Amino acid sequence: MDAAVPIRSKYIEGRYQDDFRIQLLLLALLIGTAYYLGALLSFTLRVPSTRSSIIWIPNAVLLAAFIVTPVKRWWLWILAALPAHIMAQSRDAAPILVLLCPFVANVAQAVLAAFSLRLLATAPHRLSTFRDMGIFILVAVIAVPAVVSFTAAWLFVLAGWESDYWLVGQARLLNNIVTGLTVAPICFAIAG
Repeated sequence: MDAAVPIRSKYIEGRYQDDFRIQLLLLALLIGTAYYLGALLSFTLRVPSTRSSIIWIPNAVLLAAFIVTPVKRWWLWILAALPAHIMAQSRDAAPILVLLCPFVANVAQAVLAAFSLRLLATAPHRLSTFRDMGIFILVAVIAVPAVVSFTAAWLFVLAGWESDYWLVGQARLLNNIVTGLTVAPICFAIAG
């Protein structure tokens, strides 16, 4: 009778591991799908003179995923978002390296904002206190997007994908501010 206990517990533990892996896979698929659909919707709201959109939903999707999950899982969400990004951006018929520049910027923005919010806010995914909301707005809506937007604009100009640094930087910053104020809190509410 005693010999059956370890076998049973190994079976239950193994089954738990399988269920957990399936949950991770499903969550990765959900994040990748949300990133892709968010990109498609965002493309319909592009500013005519740039490749920037009025909002960029994928950044809010990544930020919400990073805020509500352990850091050790973030690589999975990035891996899930990469093919979604390439499929969505391929409509611009740009070389793969040029398509990866916005992805790197999106990931950098989400990672920097998530780390900062986790460090500074009490409950970053809830935004339930004035303090947490203020930190969210200052860090995730203004400071991090400003740094990443103008860095990304520089890379876009350097790669020859865009020509006007200030126009691209400002357009990207504006879309990130609008996204941060409107879409990100909705993503937090869904994810949290």
